[in-house]
Amino acid sequence: MLLAVVGEGSTLRDVARMLGVSDSGIQLEKRKLALALAAFMGANILAESTRQPLWRNNLMAGRERQACRAARINHSTAGGAAPA
Repeated sequence: MLLAVVGEGSTLRDVARMLGVSDSGIQLEKRKLALALAAFMGANILAESTRQPLWRNNLMAGRERQACRAARINHSTAGGAAPA
């Protein structure tokens, strides 16, 4: 329920009121949830979840390559003399 209510945009304080627990009680539940997630998904899940996916690096490199090609073509067709 904690995740569902927070996922809908409510605060932890709202969840605490709904469940009839104190703010510190809901913080304890949040810590328990974090420990359970770390145990289930691995200790480095937070670092992995914030890391940029490898496919994005490949996508960005491809776009940069295309931009460089386009810049070279535009430069050579703009009448500029090629450097010697």
